[in-house]
Amino acid sequence: MTTFGTFHSDIENELEARGFHILDKRKAQTPGNYPGPFPEFPKLHKVKLNTSYIIRLFVRDTTQRTDRVDSGLIAIIIKKIHGYLYTGIIKTVLPPDFPVSKGSKLILTVDQILYAQSDQD
Repeated sequence: MTTFGTFHSDIENELEARGFHILDKRKAQTPGNYPGPFPEFPKLHKVKLNTSYIIRLFVRDTTQRTDRVDSGLIAIIIKKIHGYLYTGIIKTVLPPDFPVSKGSKLILTVDQILYAQSDQD
């Protein structure tokens, strides 16, 4: 996990309300939304059912006395497609104090899915 700095107020509000935020590639192109630049990820042209993908999850750290956000790449598997929204199930084992855990459902857009998971990930 990586510690980050200041986010756009909309993202800060989401972190406060939900305890987490999923990186959005479209929002990452606008300076000021995230604390720093992120690498460009290839555009996904098709998201497939029962396929594993990687997302970046930001989590408000509630175990420290300081106000900080940690981030890491996690694996999800797509279980449902609803038009432009996707239901993914977290495959990665996460710390017990996180607001989501392995098996949690996340509703995602294609802009939140970074890339397909390979066997090496």
